Amino acid sequence: MISSKRIYDDFIGLCELLLENIFLLEKEEKLIDFITNLLESCNILAEDQLERTDTKNTQAAKTIKSILDENLGNNLTLINISSQIGFSITHCLRLFKKEYGLPIHAYILNQKVHKAKELLSMNMPILDVAIESGFFDQSHLTKSFKQIFQVTPKQYQNGIFG
Repeated sequence: MISSKRIYDDFIGLCELLLENIFLLEKEEKLIDFITNLLESCNILAEDQLERTDTKNTQAAKTIKSILDENLGNNLTLINISSQIGFSITHCLRLFKKEYGLPIHAYILNQKVHKAKELLSMNMPILDVAIESGFFDQSHLTKSFKQIFQVTPKQYQNGIFG
């Protein structure tokens, strides 16, 4: 039914990602990106221009960051964030990425991994670190930690406490 190989591949990738054990916010963000790209490629949706003043955009991005920082342990949704900001979800996603250079879900993951690193430095058990820093389980922490620091949490702890 999908004639474009790129759109088909993106769709299959999205379906696989939605089945993964990852944060809901990341799933939402990827789904919205897919739909936005699909609509833009079909010329149904004009590319969303950041039409507001740069000062408003910068302030809105800082507000989004503040909301994220205050709610790292909570399961935020993009609808929650956009309703607090007063912009569309797509606008919030693009604004944040433009201001901070990474998607919202990547920022949250980065913050959680850095919190985990701090807790690991206190010789806390890895399972407790995973739960305390907002991961689903120890394997989710290990996968994310290794992705960012190229070592597992255990290897990191062993390097500190030997």
